[in-house]
Amino acid sequence: MSSIAESSETPVKLKRITACLHCRRQKLKCDVGKSKPCTRCKDEDVECVVRPRANAAILTDDLRWQQSVETRLQSVQKELEQLRHLSSRQSHHALPTPGTQTDGSNPIGTARSEPMQAIPPLPPHLLGLRNILAESLAALEFASHEASAEEAALLWEDFYSSLAIFHGFIAGPMITAPSPLLLTAIAAASSARSSESSTLSRHPIWVGLFERALASFLAGTRTRSWDDPVALCIARTWFWTADCSTTGLIYGAYLSTLSPSSADLRSRRVWDFILITAASHSVLHLDTIIIPERPPSLVPMREYPHVLFGALTELFDIIGELPRVMSGADGIIMSLLRPRETRHWSYAQHSILKTSITDVQRWGTKWITAIRGTSDDRLPGGRSRQFLLDLVAVYYQAAMLILYGYL
Repeated sequence: MSSIAESSETPVKLKRITACLHCRRQKLKCDVGKSKPCTRCKDEDVECVVRPRANAAILTDDLRWQQSVETRLQSVQKELEQLRHLSSRQSHHALPTPGTQTDGSNPIGTARSEPMQAIPPLPPHLLGLRNILAESLAALEFASHEASAEEAALLWEDFYSSLAIFHGFIAGPMITAPSPLLLTAIAAASSARSSESSTLSRHPIWVGLFERALASFLAGTRTRSWDDPVALCIARTWFWTADCSTTGLIYGAYLSTLSPSSADLRSRRVWDFILITAASHSVLHLDTIIIPERPPSLVPMREYPHVLFGALTELFDIIGELPRVMSGADGIIMSLLRPRETRHWSYAQHSILKTSITDVQRWGTKWITAIRGTSDDRLPGGRSRQFLLDLVAVYYQAAMLILYGYL
């Protein structure tokens, strides 16, 4: 009897269920062994990594993802050091006047000068803007020989009337002059998207001024402001290179600007703006987002400035997960070019695409209803409610095009 009692009190050791990270993340059954990969990882030709169950829910602790991010950050750090070295050397030498050439080269920030085209008289409502932008333009050496404050005012207004709304923000009352980097980024973006040949021909001039402002920014010769990371995001979206190097530069610009005194509501808005920019490009190119999912601890909690920005943030939260689960893809463009019968997706990838389509459909219904029922003070000023409804519909169609493009 005593032996039976002792055996009944002995705790039964339950069998520990183990699954690799690849199967665990997709919530699929795993047959991983002690010394061999699971069948799913072997068939999909991916590394079979087994981690303790306590870390199962922490997707960002995925060993392969973490190693990839660390490698990219090291590469970005080396490239940034090279850029700082080049910009510091240029700061010790006077830039040649526009139109001159040395050894047949065209250094950064010395775009070839073209005859200034006559700018029509500005309308009265742009005169104040011209005076404010003139201060930023004067901070760039020799800028007065290549561009005028009148041209900058026209390009600035065009950007905020046609392009800025796609970033989720609109023009507001300007109290202080923007940073030279923000001014040149907006002017270059506006000139690149213009349908007028006269404005389009000026695009290289503004890109040269942007590069000059960027060199000055990297050299640290001017006070940092939140305008600078916003400017880099705008440039990355409309005319600049979109890769991990520019993402690292944007992230570094944000960290160098953040301080206990600058950690206000705008720091949160700029952080969300950076995440939206990075997520939108990662979806199109299926690149890993090297920016952390959460901002530094100094940054306050998110408060959406208006309903449109909340809609955009949620949309990219939905489709921004695709780079992690479609890691073997070539991107939306190559997917659309390939014949449908040659696209091979795993069951898990196909299921995630279907789920994302359902989520986007719910997103469209939710935010159309929200815009119709939102009070006027939460809507971007200067835009009709119908305009915002149409804009949400455009984003909905674009997101569905991306998702069905993969299928």
